[in-house]
Amino acid sequence: NPFGKFFAKAVYSRAFQAPTYFYRKENQGLGYGAATELEPEKMDTYQLSFENWFGKVGWARMTFFYNDLKDLISRPAGASAYMNFEKMTTEGIETEARVTIEPITIFANHSYIRPVKAKTTSSLIKDDELINIPENTINAGILWKYKPYLSGSFYGAWHDDIKSPIGTSSTTYRYEPDYEISDAAIFNLTVNAENFYKGFDTSLKIHNLFDERDYRGGTVRIPYPQEGMNILFTIGYRF
Repeated sequence: NPFGKFFAKAVYSRAFQAPTYFYRKENQGLGYGAATELEPEKMDTYQLSFENWFGKVGWARMTFFYNDLKDLISRPAGASAYMNFEKMTTEGIETEARVTIEPITIFANHSYIRPVKAKTTSSLIKDDELINIPENTINAGILWKYKPYLSGSFYGAWHDDIKSPIGTSSTTYRYEPDYEISDAAIFNLTVNAENFYKGFDTSLKIHNLFDERDYRGGTVRIPYPQEGMNILFTIGYRF
């Protein structure tokens, strides 16, 4: 913290994820057997972060990261069980910013990620990008509070095109090694009214406000459709 409002930090961390029940349980219906000697998936993370405050109004942070993942669990084509055999090393930059001018806060963040090809299993890369993971993502929005009881937010999440090869032995689906998921932007709206009338609270939450069709890549046949528009309205009373 050399300049009062400027901060710098270096971080190293190690994490693991134990094999899930799905990977360790035999499922003859899906055509694979049980794996009894799976190791946890492991990740070493290195980060260098710079952060600065701009008076009482603004804040920004930039983080450079390098993630080294080993013993990733997957099932090779034709194999009868899941196993630890894949590795993935990624690097990238995350940028975040926030501005507050009462009663409004505006925020945004951007993430860029790419594979280190020499340290990543080749089947996880397509055209120098990670498969099933967007290279760029952006989140941005507005938080606001009007009077003591009324508040809300409006924010969006965007990702660019995602490499998502479709590979299957089924005749139901085509094999499309160059398939891409289109970019998509999802917007969400929330309005809250707390104790607006004699102890009554209410809220309105709309996810995927414009009912955008979005997908995520997966290991089985075709990309998975994501949640469409849904509305949640609640009302409560404080005793």
